[in-house]
Amino acid sequence: MKTKMKFFAALVIMMGFTMSAMAQKTANAKINGNATVTAGVTVAKGLDLEFKNVVPGVPKTIDLKNYVSAGTATGGETTGYWTITKGANTQVTIGINTAAVTFLSGIVTATNHLPIGSYTGRLRIGTAGTPTSEKAITDFASTSTTNVDGTDPFFAASSFYVDLGATVTPATDQAAGSYTAEYTLTATYN
Repeated sequence: MKTKMKFFAALVIMMGFTMSAMAQKTANAKINGNATVTAGVTVAKGLDLEFKNVVPGVPKTIDLKNYVSAGTATGGETTGYWTITKGANTQVTIGINTAAVTFLSGIVTATNHLPIGSYTGRLRIGTAGTPTSEKAITDFASTSTTNVDGTDPFFAASSFYVDLGATVTPATDQAAGSYTAEYTLTATYN
């Protein structure tokens, strides 16, 4: 009888494990992996930074609204600008190469450099005279950049402008001629 009881007890225990195993329920669920590829960032030339006529010994400033705020206006002066197009709600870093820029005329000599006194710049949405949003560019060192992140309206925008103004400071004996400088704006997703 003890053997039957042991056998019966073992059988009950095994059936309990089997019933537990059968009673387990499995569940699963699926998720999707989604991604949206944003538009590439592009930079397009708008207008050149145009000083027009500059008088020797008299600094001339073109501000961010196409105004001559120092020196004599001769007509046709313009703030330089680029248009940046990017994916909406994306961060971008902007850099302008102002540190390496020199206005030159013809063959490089000590007398044909037109000195640049200072720069002013901004990011802008809307017209130059009455932008709906703007953010100042405050540093024009060779390694400086301006960031567009989630804290300003340029983050949500799919396009905006970058304006560049400056002051040239010609010497009193500045050589006559046409002077040219080249500015490059670089925009990079970050």
